[in-house]
Amino acid sequence: MLWIRSLGITGVVLSIFTGKIIAKISAIKTLKFGISLICCSIFLILLMSNSIFIFGIFSIFFVGGISLLIPTLIHLIGENSGSLRAKAISLYSFILLLGASLGPVVASLFPYKIVLTIILTLFFINYIISHFSIQKREMEKSI
Repeated sequence: MLWIRSLGITGVVLSIFTGKIIAKISAIKTLKFGISLICCSIFLILLMSNSIFIFGIFSIFFVGGISLLIPTLIHLIGENSGSLRAKAISLYSFILLLGASLGPVVASLFPYKIVLTIILTLFFINYIISHFSIQKREMEKSI
């Protein structure tokens, strides 16, 4: 299992290119792409969890999605928070670290497939929220 996690780490390379991706396709599209990549990879891991090879490949995509998502969220917070930028980044960091601390505790309480289903559900909800909040913002700009 350790070598599969190690394989997933190669997805971190995407974080190096996040700035260029944001410049090319916009932060919002990068955000949605990152969440979509995470959701698709978790779904496919759940679907084909019997194959260690498939698990390893899609763990790369999962980590790649996370590697896109974190810098994009920091970019969006910095872009939209104005004079409250420092407080917003601090709150984001607190929530991120709280999740990283509580995640292993929650994961130890449930079977692996249940944990993946919970994560998939949360990211899917994030995608829906981001979709509708972006639409709302675009409608407000056009008025």
